[in-house]
Amino acid sequence: MTTLPVACCQVYPLEGEPETGYSLSVSLGTPPQEFRVLLDSGSSNFAVAAVNFSSINNYPYFNSDLSESFRDIDIDVGVRYVEGEWSGRVGKDNFSFSIGDTHSTTVYISLMEVISDGFFKTSNGWVGILGMGYAKLAKPDSSVLPVMDSLVANGVTDDKFGLQLCGPETRPDGTLLDKGGRMSLGSGTPLLPSNSDTFIYAAITEKSFYKIILTNIKVGSEALDLPCSVFNDKFSIIDSGTTELSFNKGTFSAIIAKLKKSNRSSKLDIPDSFWSGESALGWKRGSVEEFTSFNNLEIALQVPDSQEVELSIVIPPQLYLKKVSSKSINIEKGDYCATTNCSWYKLGIKQNPIESVSGAVLGMMLFKGYTVEFDRGRGRVGFAPSACDINGLENPSEVLKIAIIPRTQTDNCQYTTDSFGFFQILICIMVVIVLIAMLVLITIGSGCLIKKYFFTPSIVSSTNARDLESMLLRTSSSDSEGPTESDDDLLN
Repeated sequence: MTTLPVACCQVYPLEGEPETGYSLSVSLGTPPQEFRVLLDSGSSNFAVAAVNFSSINNYPYFNSDLSESFRDIDIDVGVRYVEGEWSGRVGKDNFSFSIGDTHSTTVYISLMEVISDGFFKTSNGWVGILGMGYAKLAKPDSSVLPVMDSLVANGVTDDKFGLQLCGPETRPDGTLLDKGGRMSLGSGTPLLPSNSDTFIYAAITEKSFYKIILTNIKVGSEALDLPCSVFNDKFSIIDSGTTELSFNKGTFSAIIAKLKKSNRSSKLDIPDSFWSGESALGWKRGSVEEFTSFNNLEIALQVPDSQEVELSIVIPPQLYLKKVSSKSINIEKGDYCATTNCSWYKLGIKQNPIESVSGAVLGMMLFKGYTVEFDRGRGRVGFAPSACDINGLENPSEVLKIAIIPRTQTDNCQYTTDSFGFFQILICIMVVIVLIAMLVLITIGSGCLIKKYFFTPSIVSSTNARDLESMLLRTSSSDSEGPTESDDDLLN
């Protein structure tokens, strides 16, 4: 293992686009084996294919038998994501971000040996996942340190990283050209555009996912008529592994209602299937007028150490409309775009696909316009306008706005939890005891039997007493359980 003094601001190129994710090249083992892994801030395991799965047989995978430095530590592991899951075992080996990179260290690796159907369906060359979340999310437990934690512990980098994720361009044939992006270690500063010299920060409220708190949401100039606590139930996160901006049912419905209202004067004929994400809109390639039919979305986030102000981020339609390939669109005869070169867009705002995750997830529709710094050590996430060219946005500096403003909702916006407190648990136990006592009395029946049972000491056998005690203990234990890890598993 080779370690160097803390290295600031190493920058690595990324390949990909919002729909399929962004990947980077890493090397593992001795001698090093190089392959691509998907970058994901919503999980923490570094997982690589250890089998030549048929879905990725054109790409290299990690063969631990060929590495002199690999060490199997005999721990089973598995992770479930919103779509797909894998299982395997944990090992350790030497890691760097590319062959020839001298900043290498020993890290934990999760070897994917079994995967669910379609797990690699969006792979454009990546054969693993590099989880950049906190250790609390790691499976099977936090002792399996994420790569970022290992790099920090070994003095390779400071505990922060930056992401610049660019959206695609449309080729003349209607397909999309991936523009990729960049990741920096130690600081997000190298990713800042020339006209910006700093990040503005929101608070990370819990070091597991990158949990944040939404304090307000506006469509145009109109705020949603909802208390801010609704936005964050059960929690809200920022996640590079999610494509869209997703919200719970109540928040999503309120956003769509206001977008529809503002669109009524538009020349665009927008069907309901577009708002539900089922269909796409097409218009002449290069035209920007149609974007004016959609209002800006503006979100506000809680900032560190203040309840008086909030961080406002403007998300114009050029960001939340998701460009898709014309090859994926069924164009009917007679349609305007049947005879015209069109650009196609789907709505990049959706309702959360799983009920157990009912807060907001700020995904890559936000990253397209803003460079993001994850300052893990100080518990904050920073935003700055992106240096990426943004399709349809002629004057980005006039539209992409980040500002600290007075807080508009003074309510407690903290997310809710499903866990019970001590007094709720105590009440539940007392209710169960009363119900069991009533059942016993009903079973005993008549007054004479009651008398017999109460005044004959040997009538209740020790076995029955133990059964009753066991029942009470099981009930108490069941009622006192907090939330399981299933919510975290599903979101990863």
